Amino acid sequence: MARANIYSAIGTPLADNSLHVDGLAAHLDDQWDAGMDGVLVAGTMGAMPLLTDDTYEHLLRLSADLCRGRGPLL
Repeated sequence: MARANIYSAIGTPLADNSLHVDGLAAHLDDQWDAGMDGVLVAGTMGAMPLLTDDTYEHLLRLSADLCRGRGPLL
């Protein structure tokens, strides 16, 4: 039987409607340390309409940097 890949959809840690950088780094570390095969960032969340375009871009770029070499990022 083939092994299934497990991806986790993470929340976006915010502080005053901006990205909580240390929280994001810790959250992603936790996912990889738990054995996830990949992660999904910037998915559906209730606060997403509150994010500015700059914060959203920061989330995507920082997530790519933090996940590089660890596994797939969706």
